[in-house]
Amino acid sequence: MREVNKLPAEKITQKRKMATSSDVAQAAGVSQSTVSRAFDEKSKLSDKTRKRVLKLAKEIGYYPNALARGLVSNRTNLIAVVTLRNESPFYAILMNCMAESSRKHGYYVLTIMQDEYETNEDTVARALQYHVDGVVIMSITIENSESMVSMCKRSGTAVVLMNRYIPGSDIESVCCDNYAAGEMIIKYLHNRGHKTIACLMGSALASTTQERLKGIQFQSQKVGISISDVIYGSYTYESGKEMGRELITKSLTLPDTIFCCGDIIAFGVIDVLRYEFKLKVPEDVSVMGFDDIREASWQAYNLTTVHQPYDDLVNSTFELLIRRIKSPDSPIARMLHDTNIVERGSVK
Repeated sequence: MREVNKLPAEKITQKRKMATSSDVAQAAGVSQSTVSRAFDEKSKLSDKTRKRVLKLAKEIGYYPNALARGLVSNRTNLIAVVTLRNESPFYAILMNCMAESSRKHGYYVLTIMQDEYETNEDTVARALQYHVDGVVIMSITIENSESMVSMCKRSGTAVVLMNRYIPGSDIESVCCDNYAAGEMIIKYLHNRGHKTIACLMGSALASTTQERLKGIQFQSQKVGISISDVIYGSYTYESGKEMGRELITKSLTLPDTIFCCGDIIAFGVIDVLRYEFKLKVPEDVSVMGFDDIREASWQAYNLTTVHQPYDDLVNSTFELLIRRIKSPDSPIARMLHDTNIVERGSVK
């Protein structure tokens, strides 16, 4: 190994010097307060002056310190999104929507992902150290969510649960109507003549898992569909493969349908059915998913699934969070969004 293009120490020092608002003010022939107003779109300043100051600032390489401004105004315009590490593309879609929506509302998203061996308290503490204006929690289990919410409340930070809720709590939350979605799944399968269903779920402690299964169980009893198995795992491709293997090896007869609580689970199940047990989907067994992530439409899976209204979930989350930031004593709200079935080719 060898060093190339090594710079003299004095050049490195010179290169590290950052431009200041004083540099911009001097170059533009204006005051420092005018420079500050130029970076605030809501401030009163002529378009001509604003454009000239911003142009010179860009040429000089000056960028205002958002965190420093937050200390003065007691607002950082940062929203922390706290989540566990998860392989499901569902969360990636939500995060992309969050980033896009936050800018429309004048905020920026700070992603705080919980490490494998990190406690809930440590994770939330990392978020609160940035003095964020609000926190969105997308953790998996109810227990995780409860302890995280308590910390936010003690610090006086607005908090909303997204894609889950805690029954009987006074915590604002936004999610799809998972119970109604469970009922809808069974009605759809019943109308197509299916008689038995196996349910391959995510974490047994997740409110989303619990509610979907309750809806499935209630409607199954009403229409006479038999639930042959309920197997719990996690929202990952590998877990889908493992649950698929477990179901096939222990079942004396195949169910009509395998419902997977997430599309990523369904992908693992379909691959196991096809490549390990030489079964055809949907000729031998139907497979249904939940989420409607992009890959569900790929020809390899062509998955019939339940579509989650991503934009609606995100917009409602920001609506509640911003209201809580501006009016801390506003009434607690829980928002549920309807889902719909996207019919493709995995259900016969």
